[in-house]
Amino acid sequence: MPKMRVIILNSSIIAIDSKQYDINSKQYDIDSKQYDIDSKQYDIDSKQYDIDSKQYDIDSKHKQYDIDSKQYDIDSKQYDINSKQYDIDSKQYDINSKQYDIDSKQYDIDSKQYDIDSKQYDIDSKQYDIDSKQYDIDSKQYDIDSKQYDIDSKQYDIDSKQ
Repeated sequence: MPKMRVIILNSSIIAIDSKQYDINSKQYDIDSKQYDIDSKQYDIDSKQYDIDSKQYDIDSKHKQYDIDSKQYDIDSKQYDINSKQYDIDSKQYDINSKQYDIDSKQYDIDSKQYDIDSKQYDIDSKQYDIDSKQYDIDSKQYDIDSKQYDIDSKQYDIDSKQ
């Protein structure tokens, strides 16, 4: 009977792993969408950089050259920050993808272990049935042997009186 507890525990673990798998799958979807957003933002920032460069050329010919030059420096730094953030997001996306793969494989392993445990439980149940039947047979044999002993004892008493 201890095997039943193991099966129930493994079933609970499989259920938890399944929910974790669902969570990781949804997180993967979210990360994929975030990656797409970041890619588009990168494209926008790139185009903005080109626009700012052209604007810089135009503004350098006007009085606001100094102001625009400082704004350009700020924008350039922001662009660098955005680029670094994009790199970070890309790496996080890669990490999340690998974690998703690991979780998928763990789920497969847990499912196979559950199948193995279920089959072992079936084997143990059948062995229990066999053992129970053997016990019944042994018990009946014991009763027969006891009765035979009683018969032999009575026969011995009869033989000894003659």
